[in-house]
Amino acid sequence: MKYFIFYLCFIFFADTFGLYPIWAFYDNFETLPFLKDSPFHRNFWLYNIVRVVNYLVIGNLFVAQIEILKKYHLKKILHWVLLFFGVYSIICFSTFGNFLYAEDISVILIGTFIVFFCLIAFFFEVLLSNRILNVNVDALFYIGIAIFIWQLCIVPIKIYTSYFNYSNPEFIKLYATVLLYANIFLYSMFLLGFYMDYRFNRKAEDLIQN
Repeated sequence: MKYFIFYLCFIFFADTFGLYPIWAFYDNFETLPFLKDSPFHRNFWLYNIVRVVNYLVIGNLFVAQIEILKKYHLKKILHWVLLFFGVYSIICFSTFGNFLYAEDISVILIGTFIVFFCLIAFFFEVLLSNRILNVNVDALFYIGIAIFIWQLCIVPIKIYTSYFNYSNPEFIKLYATVLLYANIFLYSMFLLGFYMDYRFNRKAEDLIQN
């Protein structure tokens, strides 16, 4: 869980830094004049990197939970798949991708499918182990469910991000609305998972002390 919390801190700082195009736009590039007409005036480059980190961290987080299914070499296979995805992303961004000016749909789709497989493997691991007995207080289970549903909501709309421009205000409004409620759901589930895990551990400590 410390690993996941460090990841959340990284996301917080990345999202905060990622607001710089909005600041520059409303400030008319007075504070950050070097950004005007530069390839970095939008934050595509940042979120292309963050997105790959997301897929790799989340994938490895849940693959690390696999023990029973390890006998089918699933853990090793998924680790290799994640490694190849990281390599593919670097090649894509440095060659045929559009790293500075757009989101790469191939990276998004491949990364999403890999995360889905990692999550499904984790869910099977829970079903086959004693972990199922305490699934209602397992923070990672809540986190896995939240990420799975969030991806199902966000990725389909990501396919149409080419419409995210001033000539399509309706799409911008739809995108912002879906993203807002999806994020509220995502982080609410994270908080619920942390709370349930904390309450369970607190009760366990009280029983031991008594």
